[in-house]
Amino acid sequence: MAVLIQSVSKTHLVLGDKALAALEAKPTESVEGRVGGRTFQARVAIPHYAENVARHYADLALAGLEQICNATEVARPFRDFGLFCTFDAATELQVHDSDLNLDENIRTLIQRFGPVVITNAYLPERDRKADQTNIFPHLQFHFDRGRNQPTQTSLFYRDPFDPVQAAPRESSTVHCANIVAHLQHAKETGQAAESLAWRGFYNIFEDEDLDSLIGNILFEHRWDGPQGTGEIAVLFNGTVLHASYYRRTALRGYPISVRYLR
Repeated sequence: MAVLIQSVSKTHLVLGDKALAALEAKPTESVEGRVGGRTFQARVAIPHYAENVARHYADLALAGLEQICNATEVARPFRDFGLFCTFDAATELQVHDSDLNLDENIRTLIQRFGPVVITNAYLPERDRKADQTNIFPHLQFHFDRGRNQPTQTSLFYRDPFDPVQAAPRESSTVHCANIVAHLQHAKETGQAAESLAWRGFYNIFEDEDLDSLIGNILFEHRWDGPQGTGEIAVLFNGTVLHASYYRRTALRGYPISVRYLR
């Protein structure tokens, strides 16, 4: 049964302690909230993610996933990974302030779940002009911003008022926890994960059936809402790697809007 969160903001996405506790207790269920007069459903993209990762790479981590993480100093995977928030009607959301500080309510969510994807939502008019537009290489998992940079949070968005981005996109974005990319690289190169140094990017999964991995160890944001749908994605580059996924390799899709936040 969904937990209803009463409206607490007209412009900001808020999930309070009650909703977060409900998602933690039953990550396969959803909670319901409101921004102004608009209703949204929030659900975990991949419940029990850490368990999935440990099971998938059991042959590489015979002594346990925690030992691999300790040896490599790569963070443990999220317990539950990714959060989808879907509005029933198009909704304007304030994601950051004029100084590019991420909204603290969304920061709480990315600390807990990793990537947060908000569908049927768009930025205020003053924030819609992209700082840049990008389309990343196929299955090259990477981070955008390093620890030495003040803006380590990536904001990707599809602007429903833009004549190009109003259309559904041909390519997806796929996300994984850092340790997944590290373990996959070890698997593909036949090396011990403990002996490998952490890398800033990995060309991985190219010979794998991704459909069997998405929803298990990979979180996909397809950017394929109907014509005129706004979509927003936020992630912290210190814990999550991402890549483009060209489902039909001849079709890359349009570059998505990008901004980096504090």
